[in-house]
Amino acid sequence: MVRVAVVQRPPVLLEREATLTAAVAQLHAAADAGANLVVFPETYVPGYPVWIWRLRPEADFELTSEIHRALMANSVDLVADGLRPMRDAAAERKLVVVCGLHEREGAFSRSTLYNTVVTIGSDGTILNRHRKLVPTNPERMVWGQGDGSGLRVTDTAVGAPTPKSLASSQTKAERLQQPSGPDSVVLSPNEVAALIGSGLDWSVRKTFDSLRVELLEGALAVHCRLDTRAIPRDALGPLGPMLNPMEPLRLAGPVAIERPGIARWRVEELSLRGVPFPAPMIRQLTQRMAAADSTGAVPLRVSPAFADIVVHPTGVVLYKTKRTRR
Repeated sequence: MVRVAVVQRPPVLLEREATLTAAVAQLHAAADAGANLVVFPETYVPGYPVWIWRLRPEADFELTSEIHRALMANSVDLVADGLRPMRDAAAERKLVVVCGLHEREGAFSRSTLYNTVVTIGSDGTILNRHRKLVPTNPERMVWGQGDGSGLRVTDTAVGAPTPKSLASSQTKAERLQQPSGPDSVVLSPNEVAALIGSGLDWSVRKTFDSLRVELLEGALAVHCRLDTRAIPRDALGPLGPMLNPMEPLRLAGPVAIERPGIARWRVEELSLRGVPFPAPMIRQLTQRMAAADSTGAVPLRVSPAFADIVVHPTGVVLYKTKRTRR
């Protein structure tokens, strides 16, 4: 399950650096609370221009001009890496961050501001930038019009299976079979989620809803909602009578290729409704809910095109041949 933190603390109005310092503190607090995704409000850096709805265009011109100069000086230039403190914090704490800001156009005139929202990946890179298409009424005195280039779906470190990502993962695997193809390919979290979702036996997959995949160092974590009615209540111990029909489930562990076309995902961590289970119960439950073997390993059908797999927080590498382990 993805845990989302919504920041509702105010920025330091018209003070970019102070606001970024406050934002970094909020990122660390959210990570400490277990969040994977942190969302900041519209134009959080350095604050929404509320004065445009109150000051008069002519009578308050001098004051409006003074405030606008301060806003220009404290807006964020993405070309100059103006979000570096937030990017560094996102990478350090492995967070996906969505943040609204005043963006100062940095490549041409440097005189246009945009109402922008950026998505920062868990490796600290800016994955997407969307500028508000049509500012509302007096907002047009502050921001220029945006375009549709940022209206797109962004892959992050928490992936979900989609038909597009399944097709993409299959295409990448097929490239490994080509004589002139690469020795390895990298799958995004969404592509890995599609691979897991399609690789599970349907008798298992139908009990999971809202499947998401989190990439860890050397391991995969699957978050989903489990249909607990498919699990005998006595298998869940004292937790059984307290469960709802659908409950959040997290499974995590390393994955390896057993033979061409078959991978084994060894579940070493299991929590249901946030309650972690001990190792003996993990093996028992994975056998009941995911058709695992006696060691707790879940079989996955995969393409026979790759012989090895390595998981990193930013992507999964599929190798054409078996790698030598050190």
